[in-house]
Amino acid sequence: EAVGVGHIASAQFWGCTFLSALLDNNVVADFGSRALVDFDVSLIHLFAMAQIAGYAIGGCWTHIGSAQSVVAFALIGNEVDEKYTPVRWIREMTPVIVEVALVLMVIIYVESFLLRFLH
Repeated sequence: EAVGVGHIASAQFWGCTFLSALLDNNVVADFGSRALVDFDVSLIHLFAMAQIAGYAIGGCWTHIGSAQSVVAFALIGNEVDEKYTPVRWIREMTPVIVEVALVLMVIIYVESFLLRFLH
C-alpha cells in the first residue's frame, strides 16, 4: 500500500514478461497466479491484467516463451531462412516488444488510477 498498486502491478508485469521470455507461459501463469490471494476483487483484476499482459509480451520476445513463437521460429527456420538464429529473433522482436510494453504500462497505470474512484 505504501508504494501504490500501480507500481506493484508494474513490477508484476515486468517480472512476468522476463520470466515468460525464459519459460513457458503456463509455468509463469501458474507461479504468478499463486500471488493473487486474499485481495479485493478490483485489485485481483488489476494484478491479473498486469500478469497476463506480461505473459503475452514475454512469450513473444523469445522463440521459447509461447507456442506461437515456437511455431513462428520453426516456420522461419524451415521455410524462409535456414540460418535464422534465436539471437536474430530477439533482436527483431525487441523494438516491437518495447512499443507494446510502453502501451501496456500506460494501461496498467490508468487502470490503477481508476481504482481509486471505484472504492
